[in-house]
Amino acid sequence: MILFLIFFPRQSLESSVPSLHSHLDKPACPNPRDATLVGFASLVTLLVVGITSTAMLVSAPQRLLIWANTLGIGASILSSIQYIPQLYTTWRLGQIYSLSILTMLIQVPGSFVFAFSLWLRVGWDGWSTWLVYCVTGCLQGGLLAMAIYFSIQGKRAQSDTSGSEGSDDTVIEESRDSDPLLSQMPNDHGTGGDNGHGTFARS
Repeated sequence: MILFLIFFPRQSLESSVPSLHSHLDKPACPNPRDATLVGFASLVTLLVVGITSTAMLVSAPQRLLIWANTLGIGASILSSIQYIPQLYTTWRLGQIYSLSILTMLIQVPGSFVFAFSLWLRVGWDGWSTWLVYCVTGCLQGGLLAMAIYFSIQGKRAQSDTSGSEGSDDTVIEESRDSDPLLSQMPNDHGTGGDNGHGTFARS
């Protein structure tokens, strides 16, 4: 959350000046107020969950399982809300930009391994504990497959572009080799040929 607030995109002075094609070149810069609202909402949610869990642990420990299942379902829903826009944006743009394939290669199997370790400890009765990691692992797996696909497509397009540029340069060089060394000078009735000293004699 701290990194989100620090690196949240902010509109610079140059980008604040409207241009004719500004709406076509790049998307609108997010409002910095959105980052403040997200940070404030996250802090309030953390405080509410923490205080409620502590109060139920002291006053009503028999209802902790119901509370834990509720938190597990909410975490799964929030994880879906988190990754589905990222999946849609990546598919629409066709590029991975700052997504790290290496990081996701570690996170995807790590999510399922951690979910399996929780299942070994709590069993099926504690499904709300490990379900969220299965959901995030599946969504991260889809994002990883998409990132690998677009990365391969980008490398192929880059190699095709460099190959076409090289063939164009070859054609230009061949046409230059076939050009005459000296251009032919006009020889009308009013002009004569080269006299050998770089000047033309008048007829």
